[in-house]
Amino acid sequence: MAVGSSDNGVRATYAFNGSTAQVMQGHTSFIHAVAYSPDGGFLASASADSTAKIWNAATGALVRTLTGDLIQHTAPVLALAYSPQGAHIATGAQDSTIKIWDAATGACAQTLNIYSDKILSLAFSPDGRHLSSGGSDHRIRVWDTGMWSNTRTMVHDGVVNSVTYSPDGSRLASGSDDTTLRIWDPADGACTRTLYGHKLAINAVAYSPDGRHVASGSDDLTVKIWDTNTGACVATLTGHTLPINSVMYSRDGTLLVSGSDDGIIRIVNLLKLTGSPNGSLTGSLAGSTFRT
Repeated sequence: MAVGSSDNGVRATYAFNGSTAQVMQGHTSFIHAVAYSPDGGFLASASADSTAKIWNAATGALVRTLTGDLIQHTAPVLALAYSPQGAHIATGAQDSTIKIWDAATGACAQTLNIYSDKILSLAFSPDGRHLSSGGSDHRIRVWDTGMWSNTRTMVHDGVVNSVTYSPDGSRLASGSDDTTLRIWDPADGACTRTLYGHKLAINAVAYSPDGRHVASGSDDLTVKIWDTNTGACVATLTGHTLPINSVMYSRDGTLLVSGSDDGIIRIVNLLKLTGSPNGSLTGSLAGSTFRT
């Protein structure tokens, strides 16, 4: 598991005990986003220093910095995503641009200009044919990665903080400052479901590996788990003391990890949640914790 923090460092951490395997130093400002390559061999980081870097995940060595004359971002890099094949990295920044980089050479292959404020989230579709972006202009844009054209635009009623595809690519989930989690059909841009329950902004969303659930983390200090077929909230998890900025499932779907402004990473075993009379699940995020 990788953790980026406000101390400008990136840490590769063992999820089972919270111990640190590698510490990667080189950024000159805090880290906004991290992502492993699909094969797990590399780790990419996005920073407020206006750069993204690629690290060797095993050794912690810096492989390259994604920057260059006239093509680098000119403002903090807020989002990044690896393509499913690992050949490209997409970065989104406060300068209203998305850049597509060749992961092997570090060359900038494409720049997409949004012209409307900052890019906060990026996600490739599982087949790599599309890239979705969420930003402070309340819009989700779907890009064709062949022509790099904007094929769909969907709109929230607030800033879009997080976007993620379902494992089969048929749905796109988004979390927003408007407190809703929305499920979209990325093929036609239709909103198929709007999920209400959080009291404040949703900062992070993640699909379970089987696609049956989606988790959301919020400024209201809770993580909620939703049934994607019915739209019902099946679990509400508490324990963080400041806004939650990231959520992710383990590969087998039994663990849910959350990160927060309180500096704590929390890991909950979903198999140990207890049932309530109305059929929903309740629990604490305090099962396993460690400080970043």
